[in-house]
Amino acid sequence: MINISIKGDGGLVAIDVLGYESPNAINDSDANWLASRVVVAVGPFCAKLDAVLTTHDFIHFERDLASMLRTLTGKAEFQTDEESLRFAIHMGPLGVAMVNGIVRSISETRASMEFSFPTDQTYLDRARYSLSDITKCFPVRSHDV
Repeated sequence: MINISIKGDGGLVAIDVLGYESPNAINDSDANWLASRVVVAVGPFCAKLDAVLTTHDFIHFERDLASMLRTLTGKAEFQTDEESLRFAIHMGPLGVAMVNGIVRSISETRASMEFSFPTDQTYLDRARYSLSDITKCFPVRSHDV
């Protein structure tokens, strides 16, 4: 298991990647799904769910986050195909950023939680390193013939 945490003032988005959902998949689409656990805690509220994310979700987020931290402007977005987790980090002045998003249960029992909390460059740098570990441990798998 490997994880990433986006921490901030009174908030946390944590994703534990457990492994490829289908380690023996033979097509590219099925081969790149990752079994994950998501925890979002903001103030007195907490959401926990099992989710299936893709290797592509992490690669796109890593690219956005690295660019945002390099320029200290713009935003980095994490969005899943199944919409179980979506958040954006908007960089403001002086290295302060806002995390805004939603976490949803996509099972029969529908529930969701919108969240928002401030964070800063220090927390985001740590998250970037963890994200790099995830993309190295769980690269996009291709079965080209």
